[in-house]
Amino acid sequence: MRDGLLFKRNLSSSGARFLLVVPESLRTIIMSVMHDDPTSGHLGLARTLHRTKERFYWPGMQKSVESYVASCMQCQRHKRPSTGPAGLLQPMPTPGAPFEQVRIDFLGPFPKSAKGNRWVIVCVDYHTRYYETAAVPSATASEVSSFFVTVRHPPTWPTSPDYQ
Repeated sequence: MRDGLLFKRNLSSSGARFLLVVPESLRTIIMSVMHDDPTSGHLGLARTLHRTKERFYWPGMQKSVESYVASCMQCQRHKRPSTGPAGLLQPMPTPGAPFEQVRIDFLGPFPKSAKGNRWVIVCVDYHTRYYETAAVPSATASEVSSFFVTVRHPPTWPTSPDYQ
């Protein structure tokens, strides 16, 4: 305690020798000064946390600073994406015959029909662009299997290596 303020000894080799213990009511103000202030420059999570840890202490500081920086609207608008550039698109090989390669997807969920169906299964042949659909109660592998066995015309199986 010094001048009515509570301090904690800094065991780290960097920063102040004693860290000011910040009450919960003042933490947002401290984070604003350490992150938003023009002299702080919206430096991101790691630097904001480092600067804050050099001078202040409160339990759960890392989570508080992470949450504060993640919710900073100015950073969201102006920061660069952290992911690398997208890879080059590769063309899909064109199948040589009808039903050699098909793709299946589900649409839904929709409101339950009178027959209890909530999903639509869609099957598209890549060679002819022929498609078939069927209403099904669930988006499961067993529905795909039933679709192939009972609905699919012509009754040929895909021959692409993807399906062997």
